[in-house]
Amino acid sequence: LELKREIVTGSADSNENILDFLTPVEAASVGGFILGSFPAKQIGAIKDDEIRGAILQTIGKLSLADLMTVVPPTKAEKLAKLAEDAFVDVMDPPSYETLLKLGTFSLFIGDKIKEATADTLRKFLLTGFEWRVGKAVCLPDDLAHTWADVVVKAFGEPATWDEEAIYDIGDFLVTVAETDHLFDIPIPAFRNTAHHLVQNSGF
Repeated sequence: LELKREIVTGSADSNENILDFLTPVEAASVGGFILGSFPAKQIGAIKDDEIRGAILQTIGKLSLADLMTVVPPTKAEKLAKLAEDAFVDVMDPPSYETLLKLGTFSLFIGDKIKEATADTLRKFLLTGFEWRVGKAVCLPDDLAHTWADVVVKAFGEPATWDEEAIYDIGDFLVTVAETDHLFDIPIPAFRNTAHHLVQNSGF
C-alpha cells in the first residue's frame, strides 16, 4: 500500500518497480497522466504481462494532445512500441478490439495499421477516438501519410466522398491535407460541410 501511495504522491524512492504492485483496476484508477510520467523503460520492465498491458491501455486512452503534454514524441514512440508488442499479433491484421486497446498509440504503429480491414478501420475512426480532441492529430509527415492511407481505405477514394463521409472523418482530414488526395474531394461536399468541420474541430 505504501508503494502504491508513492505512485500518486510522486514520492517513490524504492529499488522495487512500484508498477509491479498495481492491479489492472488500480492502473485504470491512477490514470494515464500519472502512469505516462514513468519512464518507458520502467513500464517495459513490468513483470506481469496483464499489468503492463493495463497500464499501456490506460495511457493510450489519453488524447494525442494530452499524451504530448505528458511525454515527448520519442517517448510516445517507445510506449507505442511496447503497446504494439503487447496487443498486436504480427501474423494477423489488427482487429477492432486490438485498435481500441492501442487507443492513441495506434497513431504511432506505422504501416501495420493499414493491414486492418476497411470495415475495422472505419469503425475505429468513427468510435475509437474521443470526439473533437481525439481526432485532432498533428503527426510527422510519414505518420500523416500513413493515416491518410488509413482514411482512404476506410472511406473509399476521396472523389466518392459525400457530406456524411467528410462529417465522419472530421479532423482526420488534416492527414489527407498532406497528400494529393485533398484535391480529389468533391468541392460541393466540402463546401456543404465546411461550417460543421470548423465548428466541431478539436484544433
